[in-house]
Parts: sequence; C-alpha cells; structure tokens
Amino acid sequence: MKYEVDQSGRIEETNRHTILAIASKEYSYAVKIDSKIKRSIQRKFQKIGKPRMFGVYGFAVGLIILLRKSKIKNSVVIIDIEYDGYNKVITNELIKNINQNLEFRFANIGKKSPAHKKAYIVFKKYNKPDYKIDLIEFEKLIMKMVR
Repeated sequence: MKYEVDQSGRIEETNRHTILAIASKEYSYAVKIDSKIKRSIQRKFQKIGKPRMFGVYGFAVGLIILLRKSKIKNSVVIIDIEYDGYNKVITNELIKNINQNLEFRFANIGKKSPAHKKAYIVFKKYNKPDYKIDLIEFEKLIMKMVR
C-alpha cells in the first residue's frame, strides 16, 4: 500500500497551528500541533542555540506521532518535501522511532494528493483533526533528538 504525507501550516510558523496528514484514496488521518506548543518548543531551541533546526526536528516529531497514531504498517510512505536538504535527517529520526515496517520516500506530492486535501480541510477547520498532539508528548520526542 502507498500513502502520502503533507503538511499545512509550517512548523516554524508559530502564529498558526500545523496539520500533518497521511492519506491514500481509501484512508486518511490528521494530527494537529497547536501554535502555543510550537512557540514553547521554539524558545527551547533558541536557548540551546539551534533555532534553525526547530522546523526540521518539529516536522520529524510530527511525522513520528502521525505514523504511530495512524497505525499504518507494511507500506510505502511518500513524504512531501518540506525541508529540502534535510530528508536524510528526517528519515533517520523516523527509522529510529517507528517500528511499523515502513519505507520512506520524499517527493513533491502536489495539491491533488489526498494527503494535501486532508491537511488543508483540517487546517481550514472544515474537519477536526483525528488527534491533537500535546506539549509533553511533543517535547519529550524533540528534545531527545537534539541531545
């Protein structure tokens, strides 16, 4: 089975929430990262001197939680290229934190993707997210990555 992943509202845009969605033609699942959570974590990245990595690691954490919660297994996951040049960093974090027999690829998936549509309708609040990521969960994973 093949699934696509897209993001609506970039991680580093801390004035708005972020939606990460995974979808195929038959299935979709979306998680929300609230702007307050992003601002809190961004401040920690500034304090430790790694403000530029906040978006990359935040995206990786969002993907990890999305994949765990969606419970997709034995599939190819095509991730929209959001942080060009950091695909290897993101893939390494996914492999370390996901035990669901998934193959990860990166590509520009486009606006016709079911993942883009799911992320967009949840971002615009036409639908609710399937899961809301909380601060403790997000912080625990992201701080483990930067150590």
